Amino acid sequence: MVGTVLTWLNRRRGAIVRSVARPLQAATAVPYCHVHSVPAAFTMPADFEVSAYPGLLAWHAVEASTEPKIISYWQDEPHYRYSRARFEKTLGIAAGQGWGGAAGDVHASKPVWWPASFKEATIAVAAVIGAVTVIWNFTFPIMEALWTTPKAEVTFAVTKVDLIEGDTPTPVTVNARNTTAFVPVHLVASASLLANDGSAVPVPLNPPEYQAVAPDAPAALTATLVAPPSPVRHAAHSDSKLLVSVAVRTWRFGRAATQRGELLVRVWPQLFGWTRKLRRIPQQDPRVYVGSGTLSSASAFPAGLQGTIMIVAPESADLVLDVLPPFIKKQQIASTPADSVKTTRMDFVTPPLEKCQDYPFQVTITSRQPLREGWDSIEKSIKLIFSDPRGG
Repeated sequence: MVGTVLTWLNRRRGAIVRSVARPLQAATAVPYCHVHSVPAAFTMPADFEVSAYPGLLAWHAVEASTEPKIISYWQDEPHYRYSRARFEKTLGIAAGQGWGGAAGDVHASKPVWWPASFKEATIAVAAVIGAVTVIWNFTFPIMEALWTTPKAEVTFAVTKVDLIEGDTPTPVTVNARNTTAFVPVHLVASASLLANDGSAVPVPLNPPEYQAVAPDAPAALTATLVAPPSPVRHAAHSDSKLLVSVAVRTWRFGRAATQRGELLVRVWPQLFGWTRKLRRIPQQDPRVYVGSGTLSSASAFPAGLQGTIMIVAPESADLVLDVLPPFIKKQQIASTPADSVKTTRMDFVTPPLEKCQDYPFQVTITSRQPLREGWDSIEKSIKLIFSDPRGG
């Protein structure tokens, strides 16, 4: 009778046990195994409990040709890394070689799902419940996993990332922590780079697939960022956001809880850039126009840059141009009037520039006489250029 029952369980219910075991063990029947060195005087701790070490499935001692060994079986490598120090310290053993392998993964042929008698049905139910209990007791209680709401948090190793157009890809470390008390989770993450205009570009994450994370343990992810090209050459910097979304489940087919994290990503021009249109600052004196802008430097320029502002105004306009320190005015030149208009040009220099820095500047235009047309037409004609005096 006993032999018949065992044969029936192996051949008929093996498929049922595996169909339950695999989803509960992160869809894998290949555990992570490790061989440990055992001291000559080894004593089994009287109070040792497998369930006290998250991810530990089983362990046993074997006789070897040189010295005894202990083989431990784990749900996966992340669980082993999480529990190994306490496990090895408790047994007083040293770490050795680790590997993954198929542990008794026997495939049943043509499994029969319905028992032939009430007795077989009773044994089948007991076998399934026993298998589930054994599997989950090695990791965490099954009922606790089912009723526990998973939680997670997403943090970054830095507060801001600087990207330069045309530069090499930049890796960013993302920390996704399982904050679910006493219960491991399955974690799946995705990332995208969100621009100011609302467009989003997918960002690759490594590792790309889901992973099991022990209770109150982090999962280190790496996002690889590439600066998107700017539609305008020498444009000022633009701000984007790295959005990382993490979904966690206490079991493979459980309901997922999602947590998101954001990181400021500042995209700089390849060398330098500036705002093309000045931001007008209202003035009480109608003869004065003040406009401000921003110069963005992606590289270091110890000698600064050359700046030029040109204005097309009526022939009768008498304008004086200036810049606010630390920008320094060099000279002002007016062209010969043609077609009742003339061009006024002012050259100036910037202070020394550092890498990945913004430099606000302010331009002041003063008319010696009130302008009959006002400043609107003159403002539209302003052209601002920055260049490297060394060329390029």
